[in-house]
Amino acid sequence: MNEFEKNLARRDIINLFKDGVRAADPKLCVSNCLSKLIVDDPSHFHKTMVIGVGKAACNMMLGALSVLPMNNFINRPLVITNQENLVDINGVTTMVAGHPFPNQESLSATQKVLKKVTSLAVDDTLLVLVSGGASAMFSQPAEGISLTDKINTTQALLASGIDINQMNVVRKQLSAVKGGKLAELASPARVIGLILSDVIGDDLGAIASGPTVHSKECRTDAINILKKANVWYNLPKSVIQHLEKPVTPVRSQPNDFFKKDVKNYLIGSNNVSVSAVESAAKKTGLNVKILKEPICGEAKVAAESLVIIAGELLGKKSMGTPLLIVAGGETTVTIKGDGKGGRNQEFALAFALAADHNNLPPRWLFLSAGTDGRDGPTDAAGGFVDPDSLIRMRENGTNPIHALNNNDAYHALKSSNDLLITGGTGTNVADLQLLLLY
Repeated sequence: MNEFEKNLARRDIINLFKDGVRAADPKLCVSNCLSKLIVDDPSHFHKTMVIGVGKAACNMMLGALSVLPMNNFINRPLVITNQENLVDINGVTTMVAGHPFPNQESLSATQKVLKKVTSLAVDDTLLVLVSGGASAMFSQPAEGISLTDKINTTQALLASGIDINQMNVVRKQLSAVKGGKLAELASPARVIGLILSDVIGDDLGAIASGPTVHSKECRTDAINILKKANVWYNLPKSVIQHLEKPVTPVRSQPNDFFKKDVKNYLIGSNNVSVSAVESAAKKTGLNVKILKEPICGEAKVAAESLVIIAGELLGKKSMGTPLLIVAGGETTVTIKGDGKGGRNQEFALAFALAADHNNLPPRWLFLSAGTDGRDGPTDAAGGFVDPDSLIRMRENGTNPIHALNNNDAYHALKSSNDLLITGGTGTNVADLQLLLLY
């Protein structure tokens, strides 16, 4: 494959990634699900309050508005999202909140929602449109915990390398709205949650920390996670004191309420996007292999494992028959340096280094990117590396090994022109990895 052909292949793989993103179109996912629910029981939607939270909230709201008549609404629909995914919607209040850390805007927006939902009556319905990112954007710390203490705790969790499911167990115990508490506050109204999954395994309670899903975990579970991650003794005093207190019910009898009056529906996930990439790739004539197990764990370790798989497949495949490996998942990064990046950028850089270290034949292209278009606190969705990426980095004065050790994948990939920048996509169903072997 010459340079011209390689550039064409890059373009094609990026287009396949975009096909995966489009498959998780929040507007379509919501409208399809909501249409079916209305047919099943239209009476549930005669008096409806609609709240959208998360990175896909605006597009999800557009889906709801395409199905529900405006005269069915209780008050003005409200959306909480991040700046990058903000869309002005006629007749809807849109509010910007912090991500990946909650901020004062997160707190103000959440308080506005709480004022609305606590006014609902027995014949009303609260429709909550939930997507990834809402753990930070939809934030009301539990009594006694300041916003600063909540942010410091979130920072400690992110730096520890624990996965999103464990992180959300802790978040739920530190929140006045997560772990089903939003649904409880809406009692005696019925609650319907339409949920777009950004977590592997699609545990509804883990997505956005489950504001409408009764929590299966307790404070002891959170404490055990924090101690195992070696962050317990470095937490703010208010957080430790809160987690050591007995639980006080929010407003209702949870078990009865959640069984009777709360319904949650998964409307989109990473698996949908992976399948869409597979279908689109096959239409272009590529052979496709889907990794059955999701890509998880430390990004550096996952990269090493994927290089080994690639080496085995390159040894088996016939020359001239390109093979596309497609995977989905969500890795973690244990932060030890002071650089800039995200899990997908670290994955891409680590893959390039592992490929070089393991003498992987130079017949590959690798992309790892977040379907939301944003990887960590950067403007990039991820990274797209090839066998010459390390050469370009070194020619431009970057030491890729040092960059990886310093968690500085962003600047390393920028120096080799290997950042994938898409802008906000309006959806969020975890990450996609595409590896072309040729």
